[in-house]
Amino acid sequence: MKRKQLYPVIIVAILFNSVTTAGKDNGEIRPDLSNFIELTIPHQSSPHPLAVLLPGCMGWYPHHQRWREDLLAKGFATLQIDSFGLNGLLDPIDLRRYVCSGLKVRWDQRANDLRKALKKVFERPDISVTGGIIFGWSHGASSSLEYILQDNHSTSSDSKDDSLIFEAAFLFYPYCGPGTRWEPRKEVRALDTIIFHGTEDQITDPIQCKRRVNRLRESGIQIEFLPLAGSGHWFDNHGEPRSYKKGSTTKVKSLINERLKLLTDH
Repeated sequence: MKRKQLYPVIIVAILFNSVTTAGKDNGEIRPDLSNFIELTIPHQSSPHPLAVLLPGCMGWYPHHQRWREDLLAKGFATLQIDSFGLNGLLDPIDLRRYVCSGLKVRWDQRANDLRKALKKVFERPDISVTGGIIFGWSHGASSSLEYILQDNHSTSSDSKDDSLIFEAAFLFYPYCGPGTRWEPRKEVRALDTIIFHGTEDQITDPIQCKRRVNRLRESGIQIEFLPLAGSGHWFDNHGEPRSYKKGSTTKVKSLINERLKLLTDH
């Protein structure tokens, strides 16, 4: 898909030197993960902090692209991983039938794909090992929480002594019900995580998410829950007039930009 670039960027493919990502899955050879990764580097002085963007179960939409462009303009490199394409799921009907239903490409699998990709990303001298952020929407938000809480966000390659420290995560309307395993197995470093959830969401339950956030906070995890009155699922998707809520979107974007300014200023 061709994208209109509003600023000079470099789009690079991440090539894995080993074949470990092309193992067998249910008797079939899986494609190489590197064919489903897009790392975009802005033409500004490097190294660049990294922004990971994980969309929901229906894939990439204009509101994701808008955030990607904003982040590139702020000097972040952006990382996208198409775990759905990796598993041969390209058609919207198949995405809805298999991914949105939870039958295929569950959150832990996407978290594992992210973990593998990051090991190579952080070998690059133009990527900073500090100041990273994560954006996730719906299924991608659930996958982000799986990664953050289960892996202690340790993503260093053998060539680095330290892991990349993600400073913040901005997560939109995740699924928080049965099947999620968001209890930290290791000590989890403080990570400024905010969940944005419309109070009228009929797809992912905001009450379940608020309860889960409260339990995580009790265990010492730095996480916030921001309810958005009168908003539902996809409230930030300006391409869907029936779902889009301009007021909630503006409020969320303002808050995120404030947090990003704090990160980039220190």
